[in-house]
Amino acid sequence: MRPLKKVLATDIAYGPAPVTLQQAAIAYLEMLPEGDALTHGDFHLGNVLVTSPGMMVIDWSKAAAGHPTADAVLSEMLMRFGIGPTDWATNLCAIGP
Repeated sequence: MRPLKKVLATDIAYGPAPVTLQQAAIAYLEMLPEGDALTHGDFHLGNVLVTSPGMMVIDWSKAAAGHPTADAVLSEMLMRFGIGPTDWATNLCAIGP
């Protein structure tokens, strides 16, 4: 299975950020720990189906081997900054005191 850090580096390199920010992000990514856990790579509520037997996670096209914490952080970033669903759970971080 491909390494999560390689998937993330590719996403960063082809993303909309300025080149200097991309380079800094990839350099920081290189310093992070490796991992061998199955990670989803694109986990957000848009990739969860509610079925009669229960919830099902779909769209494993970015699945990779990596550190599980990286998957959790990526999910939080997708829900906070990405263009995703506008449901209450995804936008919970926008609700302030």
